[in-house]
Amino acid sequence: MPGASVVIRALDATRPPRFVAPRKGGNVLDIWGAYVTLRGLDFGPTAPGVHAATIRGVNGITIEDCRFEEIGGLAIVATMNARAITVRRNRVRRSRATAMYFGCHDGSCSIVDLVIDDNVIETVDAPGRLIGYGIQIKLNSVATIRGNQVSDTKGPGIMIYGTTDRQRLSLVERNVVVGSRRSSGIVIGGGPAIVRGNLAMRNAEAGIAVEDYGSRGLLRGVEVTGNTLRGNRRRGVLQRHRGTVDVAVLDNIDGR
Repeated sequence: MPGASVVIRALDATRPPRFVAPRKGGNVLDIWGAYVTLRGLDFGPTAPGVHAATIRGVNGITIEDCRFEEIGGLAIVATMNARAITVRRNRVRRSRATAMYFGCHDGSCSIVDLVIDDNVIETVDAPGRLIGYGIQIKLNSVATIRGNQVSDTKGPGIMIYGTTDRQRLSLVERNVVVGSRRSSGIVIGGGPAIVRGNLAMRNAEAGIAVEDYGSRGLLRGVEVTGNTLRGNRRRGVLQRHRGTVDVAVLDNIDGR
């Protein structure tokens, strides 16, 4: 129940148990029950395509103080309608696919009341033409993404796709995003979204990119303010869009 979660945690926090993939098929941990907290657990390694923690359309899930190493699929994923998900103080290292993936690519599901706080994501790869994001919030899902450190990703460190509901706002603030090897540090593909107080450094394209992803016309209510952008290959803030948009880019520091 709300305020009374089932908690799965280490008996001894200094010696966390390690969860690895089953021998035949499936993911490491599927969460089908609401109001569950995972705390202080270790996950991985897993084979290619095997996810670590999958949230199956249930509410009130918290994943905190866990470590995910050498995950062959997604470290944390939710692709069904859900709300009140908190992901905080986790460490994801040497992931072989996108580290954190929330929502559905076509917008057919939505994750709301999602908070992603104070996580560390280090080194994300992906095979072939797959992108390899740090944190990815798909169409019609919204999140508060705050205080995370994301480095050495193949694709964007953080990407927001936006929503058709103008009342739903994503907030991206006080994150450090360094060293995307093929993209920008933070990519905003649609709004409403506020992107403020972030540090984006040494990314292959821009520190922050604002683009009309899929020509959906969702670039409205976007504010990019007070960010520090240093050493990015193309520019501090890169805008890719046509037609009328509602985007404010103000008071950013570009230290190329």
